[in-house]
Amino acid sequence: MKTNMDRAFLSYGDLAQKFGRTKQTIARWVRQGLLPQPREIAPQVVGWVATDIDLWLSRLPVKQGKKETNEYC
Repeated sequence: MKTNMDRAFLSYGDLAQKFGRTKQTIARWVRQGLLPQPREIAPQVVGWVATDIDLWLSRLPVKQGKKETNEYC
């Protein structure tokens, strides 16, 4: 059972599941600067603070879709 503390940090696997991608893709996105760098939680243990990821997501630009034209409107 996960505690609140467990949910405060996200691993590569957690982010992969959250975004529907592989851990390798998450690692590539980090290397490319598309995702924030993880924090070192303990020796050889890295992860992201969940609120940091939430804030990062909220700052991403919203993709604007193409406006459809309808000659009947």
